[in-house]
Amino acid sequence: MEQKEWRNKCTKYFSDLIGYKQGMKFPTVFFRKMKEMDGYGYDVIYKTFLYKDTELNEAVRNKAFQTEYNKVAYLMAIVQNSIADVYKITTVQKTSEDVNIPDVEDVANVKQKRRDISAFIGDTQ
Repeated sequence: MEQKEWRNKCTKYFSDLIGYKQGMKFPTVFFRKMKEMDGYGYDVIYKTFLYKDTELNEAVRNKAFQTEYNKVAYLMAIVQNSIADVYKITTVQKTSEDVNIPDVEDVANVKQKRRDISAFIGDTQ
């Protein structure tokens, strides 16, 4: 999926989170914070939204904000504070998929192919 599609998923997720309908304008802080995090990639930003979903929803339900700007800034701070962790998790997952780990049976077959060297070792007694 391209970064533009991931960015759209982020915007959709966030608009659903804060209850914005199509056509309503987001506070500019949302796009500024997204831009600050875009070095991680919008896919990682989206995964961070999902990773922090419970905390984000609790903040929307239980915290009183004076302005929409404050609400969006607070929610994006939650995401920013966790994005490095999600990036590390994502990187480890990608790396482990790329590593070719041999099956246990393959390792057992290699051990069976080794020669017995006991005939070459003299009696030491």
